[in-house]
Amino acid sequence: MEKTKILIVCPLPQNKDTVSRSFESLFHFWDKNTIATIFSDSRDPVKGNCQYLFQITDKRLIAARIFQKADVGRQFVYDDLPESWLDSQKNSGFHPRKKTSLLFLLRKLIWKKKYWDTEKLELWVRSFKPDVLLVAFSYDFYEFDIAEHFSREFKIPIIVTIYDDYFFNDHFSLSPFYWIYRSIYTSRVKKFMSKNVFCVFVSEKIKNLYSTKFPNKGIVVHIGSSNIGSINLGKPLKQINSIRYFGNLEAGRFKSICEIGKVLLKLGSRLTIDVFSSDSKAMIHDEKPSNVMLNEPLAYNEMLKLMCDTDLLVAVEGFSKKSVKAVKYSLSTKTGDLLASGKPILVYGSEETGLLSFFIENKCGIIATSKEELFQKVRDLLSGNIDLTKILATEQDVADKLFSTEKQAKLFEDFVKDILKAANKTGI
Repeated sequence: MEKTKILIVCPLPQNKDTVSRSFESLFHFWDKNTIATIFSDSRDPVKGNCQYLFQITDKRLIAARIFQKADVGRQFVYDDLPESWLDSQKNSGFHPRKKTSLLFLLRKLIWKKKYWDTEKLELWVRSFKPDVLLVAFSYDFYEFDIAEHFSREFKIPIIVTIYDDYFFNDHFSLSPFYWIYRSIYTSRVKKFMSKNVFCVFVSEKIKNLYSTKFPNKGIVVHIGSSNIGSINLGKPLKQINSIRYFGNLEAGRFKSICEIGKVLLKLGSRLTIDVFSSDSKAMIHDEKPSNVMLNEPLAYNEMLKLMCDTDLLVAVEGFSKKSVKAVKYSLSTKTGDLLASGKPILVYGSEETGLLSFFIENKCGIIATSKEELFQKVRDLLSGNIDLTKILATEQDVADKLFSTEKQAKLFEDFVKDILKAANKTGI
């Protein structure tokens, strides 16, 4: 992408230290000099996929309310950024998923336009001259406000990435702050989506959900994997010696992993399940069987290498009503990496979740949606009664069709071209 300039509004700019690699699937072919990002995370950014960055934080906005001359914005340029964060920086910063409704409401008050819309920001955006805006959908309000403002100012289209069930995800609560927040939030989203907004979804399931309420033009761009094209299916697996899980342990996933461990013990297997997760220290160990080993997470490239050196990979979701609701329309960012690893995947969880729905629909992986089915599948795996050659061929086919970073990036590139042509903008 040599000509089109895109301005991104998101909580955290893309970098190799973050779990999600969604932006890589969008901007794989994009010149970083044509990307600028406005973000709110309190950490200094590291080298990612954009050249120009503008940081506005809660702390600086609060200071601006108290001290009128306080500077709310900091500018960064790619060449001046470090390659990666220190370990102490990785888990610091603001993480919206862990905040309450009250704090989102307070944050809305903090992010008043008169405080964030400074002359410094206006000059920065004007010097960049964006052709299109991209907004990362979240539970906050400020992304919508900033995007609408600059869309009007430059008369440019807005693309919104929808990777989770933000709008429809209501739940019962006794807190009045929750219902106040949800009322204001859903009204704001409706107003935003009523405009000429174009959507990028992470899966067909979440696209179908949002299309029932917002018939905006949209496409599915899966989060690609750099493993694709580098794997070797020429070494058939004769015996399972290693089982590993990589990722988040919330929403009932830890319990599902423990159930797999218990099945292994019941079958008399000495195999262990190595779990690599940032949630490891927070898990309650009372329910953990002796063959589930908790480890710290790995850097992305290290994780890919270990995936390809694992005999059996595990992908799980929970079963409780609350757990299913939390991930009903989600698709793990590691789905493509798992499929492209060249290793069989044991997929266990409720069939209502986005992950299980995907594997069932695409007929890939070794799937179990109940304890009884799990016992049967693990027993068959250990005894060699499952045709892993066929399983691996199907996984590879799905990976190549849906999770090639190059193919997904081309989809997005063509999508932007069509949007700009419709808006009478210069082609990409």
